[in-house]
Amino acid sequence: MSPFFSLGDLYFLTFLFSFFLFLSFLFFSLQKINFLTPSRRLIRDESLTQLADGKKKVRTVFLFTDLFVIAKEGGGMMSVGSDKLKVVDMVPLDAALIHDPEPGMF
Repeated sequence: MSPFFSLGDLYFLTFLFSFFLFLSFLFFSLQKINFLTPSRRLIRDESLTQLADGKKKVRTVFLFTDLFVIAKEGGGMMSVGSDKLKVVDMVPLDAALIHDPEPGMF
Protein backbone atom coordinates (compact mmCIF):
# COMPACT_ATOMS: atom_id res chain seq x y z
CA MET A 1 0.00 0.00 0.00
CA SER A 2 1.13 3.50 -0.69
CA PRO A 3 2.26 5.41 2.42
CA PHE A 4 0.85 8.65 0.98
CA PHE A 5 -2.82 9.47 1.21
CA SER A 6 -4.73 12.62 0.52
CA LEU A 7 -6.21 14.60 3.38
CA GLY A 8 -9.65 13.49 2.20
CA ASP A 9 -8.61 9.81 2.50
CA LEU A 10 -7.40 10.35 6.07
CA TYR A 11 -10.60 12.19 7.02
CA PHE A 12 -12.65 9.40 5.49
CA LEU A 13 -10.69 6.70 7.35
CA THR A 14 -11.06 8.64 10.61
CA PHE A 15 -14.79 8.96 9.96
CA LEU A 16 -15.06 5.20 9.27
CA PHE A 17 -13.05 4.39 12.41
CA SER A 18 -15.29 6.54 14.61
CA PHE A 19 -18.47 5.28 12.99
CA PHE A 20 -17.59 1.60 13.34
CA LEU A 21 -16.34 2.06 16.88
CA PHE A 22 -19.65 3.71 17.76
CA LEU A 23 -21.62 0.89 16.12
CA SER A 24 -19.61 -1.80 17.82
CA PHE A 25 -20.15 -0.31 21.28
CA LEU A 26 -23.88 -0.05 20.67
CA PHE A 27 -24.67 -3.35 19.01
CA PHE A 28 -21.86 -5.90 19.13
CA SER A 29 -19.81 -7.78 21.65
CA LEU A 30 -16.48 -9.41 20.90
CA GLN A 31 -16.89 -12.84 19.48
CA LYS A 32 -14.50 -15.45 18.20
CA ILE A 33 -14.07 -15.01 14.45
CA ASN A 34 -11.75 -17.05 12.30
CA PHE A 35 -9.79 -14.56 10.21
CA LEU A 36 -8.69 -17.25 7.77
CA THR A 37 -11.65 -17.97 5.56
CA PRO A 38 -11.54 -18.67 1.81
CA SER A 39 -13.90 -15.82 0.96
CA ARG A 40 -12.28 -13.10 3.14
CA ARG A 41 -9.85 -10.69 1.50
CA LEU A 42 -7.99 -7.72 3.01
CA ILE A 43 -8.97 -4.49 1.30
CA ARG A 44 -7.00 -1.96 3.36
CA ASP A 45 -5.14 -1.58 6.65
CA GLU A 46 -4.06 1.65 8.33
CA SER A 47 -2.65 2.93 11.61
CA LEU A 48 -4.71 5.69 13.19
CA THR A 49 -4.35 7.72 16.36
CA GLN A 50 -7.39 7.86 18.61
CA LEU A 51 -7.67 10.72 21.08
CA ALA A 52 -9.45 9.59 24.24
CA ASP A 53 -9.43 11.40 27.57
CA GLY A 54 -6.54 13.56 26.40
CA LYS A 55 -4.39 10.53 25.60
CA LYS A 56 -3.27 9.29 22.20
CA LYS A 57 -3.93 5.64 21.44
CA VAL A 58 -2.49 4.09 18.31
CA ARG A 59 -4.90 1.68 16.67
CA THR A 60 -4.56 -0.40 13.53
CA VAL A 61 -7.71 -0.85 11.49
CA PHE A 62 -8.31 -3.57 8.94
CA LEU A 63 -11.03 -3.46 6.31
CA PHE A 64 -11.81 -6.91 4.95
CA THR A 65 -14.44 -7.78 2.35
CA ASP A 66 -16.87 -8.73 5.14
CA LEU A 67 -15.41 -7.38 8.39
CA PHE A 68 -13.97 -4.21 9.97
CA VAL A 69 -11.39 -4.88 12.72
CA ILE A 70 -9.82 -2.47 15.23
CA ALA A 71 -6.63 -3.68 16.92
CA LYS A 72 -3.88 -2.40 19.19
CA GLU A 73 -0.33 -3.52 19.85
CA GLY A 74 -0.83 -6.64 21.95
CA GLY A 75 0.48 -7.77 25.28
CA GLY A 76 1.99 -6.11 28.29
CA MET A 77 5.40 -4.62 29.05
CA MET A 78 7.29 -7.64 27.75
CA SER A 79 5.88 -7.35 24.24
CA VAL A 80 6.94 -3.80 23.37
CA GLY A 81 7.91 -3.77 19.72
CA SER A 82 6.07 -7.04 19.20
CA ASP A 83 4.50 -7.93 15.87
CA LYS A 84 1.40 -9.16 17.67
CA LEU A 85 -1.86 -7.24 17.70
CA LYS A 86 -4.79 -7.58 20.09
CA VAL A 87 -8.29 -7.19 18.66
CA VAL A 88 -10.08 -4.32 20.39
CA ASP A 89 -13.31 -4.64 18.43
CA MET A 90 -14.78 -5.87 15.18
CA VAL A 91 -17.90 -5.19 13.15
CA PRO A 92 -19.33 -7.55 10.53
CA LEU A 93 -20.04 -5.41 7.46
CA ASP A 94 -23.32 -7.18 6.73
CA ALA A 95 -24.63 -5.64 9.99
CA ALA A 96 -23.40 -2.10 9.21
CA LEU A 97 -25.21 0.64 7.32
CA ILE A 98 -22.86 3.14 5.69
CA HIS A 99 -23.97 6.53 4.38
CA ASP A 100 -21.91 8.82 2.17
CA PRO A 101 -20.93 11.97 4.06
CA GLU A 102 -22.75 15.11 3.04
CA PRO A 103 -20.88 17.44 0.65
CA GLY A 104 -18.68 19.86 2.57
CA MET A 105 -18.59 17.69 5.68
CA PHE A 106 -14.83 17.17 5.36
